[in-house]
Amino acid sequence: MKIRVDKHGKPLGEVELGPGETTIGRAPHNDIVLGDRAVSGRHASVHLAQGQAVLRDLKSTNGTQVNGRRITTHTLSDGDVIAIANYRITVFTTDRIEEASADPPTRILRLDRPGMPPGLVDEHSTRRIRQIRSTRSGAPGSTRTVRLRVMGGCNQGRHLDLIAPVTALGEPGQEVVVFIRDGDDLYVQLVHEGTGRVQVNGKVLDTERRSLAHNDVITVGEVRMIVVAESSADELGAGTEEWKLD
Repeated sequence: MKIRVDKHGKPLGEVELGPGETTIGRAPHNDIVLGDRAVSGRHASVHLAQGQAVLRDLKSTNGTQVNGRRITTHTLSDGDVIAIANYRITVFTTDRIEEASADPPTRILRLDRPGMPPGLVDEHSTRRIRQIRSTRSGAPGSTRTVRLRVMGGCNQGRHLDLIAPVTALGEPGQEVVVFIRDGDDLYVQLVHEGTGRVQVNGKVLDTERRSLAHNDVITVGEVRMIVVAESSADELGAGTEEWKLD
């Protein structure tokens, strides 16, 4: 089993996990040193035995997350993403490291950044989005225009055209949803489960795909968005900045 360490999207290296304990932290005596003040001196450890790797948070100050959930212990699987401060540590089985590294990333547009720039993409999110994309019926694409009007945060008042079959929005590793266009239908689905911070019309979005209609309200974290269908395009107003995905 190998892990790949990235910071702010830049790869820092790969480490082959050996039998026994591998420690992670800011202090120089750790096996994997993460030089960031938000990382505890002895932050976490991975214990590998009989082909099973168990991650433990060592009572760190800022905690350890796996696939967006804070953990104390977690048995690691291929594709898991460990978040420690600004570092993302992706877990690979040895026979998949080259294949996964060569795979192009999936874009996740950041709602919490001006202009919604693409965010860091982890293997867990990529696998989930691919799985969701594969469940589309393959119906012919609709010519109907569907947009999201952003009602809060730094992008308030702007609009996003939902052109691609699958568009991912949110914050990688935390609240991430995908909007799915399937023929004339529009759906929303979670990428990461159980945060309780993703809602449709005031109701928490569970793991099931939810159909959307004009004027439905989607809340992701602190940001609200309203679905605007083609029949109400005149509501968009002149001079509104838009982003298009292809």
